[in-house]
Amino acid sequence: MGKQPTKTPAREPATTADTDLVTLNVGGSLYTTTVATLTRYPDSMLFSMYFGLIPTQRDNNGHYIIDGDGPIFRHVLNFLRRSSLCLPNDFKEWDLLSAEAEFFKIKELIDEVKLLRKERLVEGIRFRQDTDTAMDYTPQPASTDDHKPSDLVTLNVGGSLYTTTVSTLTRYPDSMLGSMFGGNIPTYRDNNGHYIIDGDGPIFRHVLNFLRRSSLCLPNDFKEWDLLSAEADFFQIKELIDGVESLKDERSAGEGSRQEMEFTELSFVDNGELMYRGTGVTLRTIPTLWQFFEAHANKNTNIADRVDATGTIVSKQGVRGVDRMKVYQEMTRLGFRLLDSSVWENKHVEIKLFGRNAIGNKYGVCFASQNSCFFQLSPVIIIVVSPLMEDFLTLKVGGCLYQTTLTTLRNRPDTMLAKMFSSRFLLKKDDEGNFLLDGDGPTFRHILNFLRRSCLCLPETFEEWDLLKTEADFFHIQDLIDAADILFEEREERKKRKAEETQFIQIVSKRATSDGHLITGYIGSFNLLKEIDPLWEYFQQFYYDEYTHLSVEESIEEILEHSQGKELTDGGISSVENFKSLDPLATCQTITQYGFALINTTTLAPTKTHYDIQKYLFGRTVKK
Repeated sequence: MGKQPTKTPAREPATTADTDLVTLNVGGSLYTTTVATLTRYPDSMLFSMYFGLIPTQRDNNGHYIIDGDGPIFRHVLNFLRRSSLCLPNDFKEWDLLSAEAEFFKIKELIDEVKLLRKERLVEGIRFRQDTDTAMDYTPQPASTDDHKPSDLVTLNVGGSLYTTTVSTLTRYPDSMLGSMFGGNIPTYRDNNGHYIIDGDGPIFRHVLNFLRRSSLCLPNDFKEWDLLSAEADFFQIKELIDGVESLKDERSAGEGSRQEMEFTELSFVDNGELMYRGTGVTLRTIPTLWQFFEAHANKNTNIADRVDATGTIVSKQGVRGVDRMKVYQEMTRLGFRLLDSSVWENKHVEIKLFGRNAIGNKYGVCFASQNSCFFQLSPVIIIVVSPLMEDFLTLKVGGCLYQTTLTTLRNRPDTMLAKMFSSRFLLKKDDEGNFLLDGDGPTFRHILNFLRRSCLCLPETFEEWDLLKTEADFFHIQDLIDAADILFEEREERKKRKAEETQFIQIVSKRATSDGHLITGYIGSFNLLKEIDPLWEYFQQFYYDEYTHLSVEESIEEILEHSQGKELTDGGISSVENFKSLDPLATCQTITQYGFALINTTTLAPTKTHYDIQKYLFGRTVKK
């Protein structure tokens, strides 16, 4: 696998000058420092590595190789240099820094990370606690096993370079990377000997960190969930897929939202019968299934009407079975994954249950492509389409470099990219052999990812919708334009919901059985009561609590604030018994002048103490 790195012999501490300079290759990022800096903490892994207590490796340029996160190592090294942890004010990658500090066994740094994180939390910067964002993290001890010379590899992922080890890439043998570097799937290299992977370069950093530490550590403000999920799905790392979903749900729960799922079930019977359970919209997007039922559904059955009405469609018995491989491939392209497989032996029925996140799919944001490479999540079925070596190429778009394949660029034949990279066009190249495209470099990342995965995955903070659609229009990718429109509308609706809140109040009118006196009650917040002047004036006049020495206003505020968060049937305040109850019609009219609408009126059955019990529920929507 390329030139063999040389093993570094153990150095004698007594003969090593502290001013000796060393260069480290950390996950593809180069750092130059001194021996004194690296060996500042004798109990650390770096000290043991340098002085031969742990075997080390060098690359072809003599740089010491460390399989870690390149960008985050900057903060580790700065701590070693200054014995002080200095992080940007908007630093978000606390969990990853903690994981790397644990990996390098620098106890002082571990303590400093915890302390600084706690200080910033106290200062009002809202970060999650350590255990909230790490997925079942167990510190990984430094390996004392000697790496094989061929264990070190450099990956070229969409133009981004990463240095790691084969043992890291094969940590999960059933994954696509495990198969690639285990010899089960062909691999290809660029002219520099780097292994080529057609994927999103920046997002692969998180995939690789998960492989290194078996822990999902993402920045607190991470927004590219859909893209990370799509890449984890592409690489078939089930543990990472589950980790992404779990962590996303945890963080979404903190924001008051919940992820919905869509399920589809296929039942295969020995007699040739096939039953589909799911939505008609989804069935129409699985061409092989749709065509099968068109040809083999029971007589006089309108497929669309049947599925839309009952959620189920059954084929005739004894017909030739559907091409399962093709069905699984098409469903995987739509974001489905196999959740469960079971067999009813007495009925000779095999049942496959599939699921996908409903958000982004039920609105048609994922689009199937006829020629894309996808991998079935089931450990039993792996669908592989191997590109040829000459299929790989590098694009230079507005100064930004991207590595991809001809298959990706041609998988939508009607687009301008497919026509440009056909044999009919002569394309310009720069002096380094990169194909030149005149377009917006950063935006092309999203276009290329759409072509790779047939799914539009954008950061939650994405705002350049017009630019994306303009570039998509330039390249004649209509599916991408449609997906952008749908996703934009969905996110705008979500923003609108987040920017609004509904406020409720309830008025209760009842008459005492003992003497017929009227009692008026109020349930809601203290601030809303004060905002509605007539109500506030009424309760100031007719509210009294003989068990408190507080003023009327203080007493009302204390009771209402204590009732907040309870159901509207609990808590609240009531007036003293009197003959001046609020007139319901006049009250409704008064409250609606403050933007409230009458939602519900309820008449309750008499009790031993009260009768004529009426409840009036009001609500209004306001901007937060």
